[in-house]
Amino acid sequence: MLRNGIPSDGTDLVFDDGLAFGRGAFETLLVTIRPRFLDRHCARLNATLSRLGLACRVDPSAIARLADLHNLRHCVLKILVTEHNELLVTRPLPYTAAQYRQGFRLATAKTRRHADAVWVAHKTLNYLENLTAREEAVQLGADDALFLNERGDIAETSSGNLFAVMDDRLVTPDPSCGLLPGILRAWVMETLPVAQERLSYAALLHAQEVFVTNSVVGVMPVSSIDGISVRMPDTGVTRTLSDRLAALP
Repeated sequence: MLRNGIPSDGTDLVFDDGLAFGRGAFETLLVTIRPRFLDRHCARLNATLSRLGLACRVDPSAIARLADLHNLRHCVLKILVTEHNELLVTRPLPYTAAQYRQGFRLATAKTRRHADAVWVAHKTLNYLENLTAREEAVQLGADDALFLNERGDIAETSSGNLFAVMDDRLVTPDPSCGLLPGILRAWVMETLPVAQERLSYAALLHAQEVFVTNSVVGVMPVSSIDGISVRMPDTGVTRTLSDRLAALP
């Protein structure tokens, strides 16, 4: 772990509102030969810090230098920022080829996302709702939790954004449904035509393909929702996006 660019064992952390109350923000990104989409992650992180009323900012060029200095390759990098602490923490890549072949099993979360919730579009250190929803999903034999909003529309999953192929159209929930617009979500929308709209649970169950995106998992096919099987074609949008993403540095 690095604190403010210096190796740390955690004993030098400054106790501030971030540690006491979760007033801070984080980003989690994939490192291949370099941190992927680093500028985008830092821009979103800085926007959240501003929204939190914190004056601190992260410098993507400084993080890139630290990643190179410490020879970070093929791992997950988490950037956590509070008023007085900037932490860089790494961990191994969590997903295997077998998991991509199997696909994610989703279980609907008990908790509803409220579309007008202030912080739903920000990655703050208060992430308990996502953590508990995912833990509940795992207890049900699933891999990730599916959030619906107060209207019963699809919002997102506890780990990322959701896409579906419906009548040969690629769709994803509109931000007004109550979600965090992800970095990979933006990349998908730059790569292929995507419609942002309200998506019902019933319609999702009849999709031609469903997949989840986030910066670490990339593009993960969904194999079932609440125990109901979802089609996973060998060729299609999910495969196309996975191949294009794999070609990026």
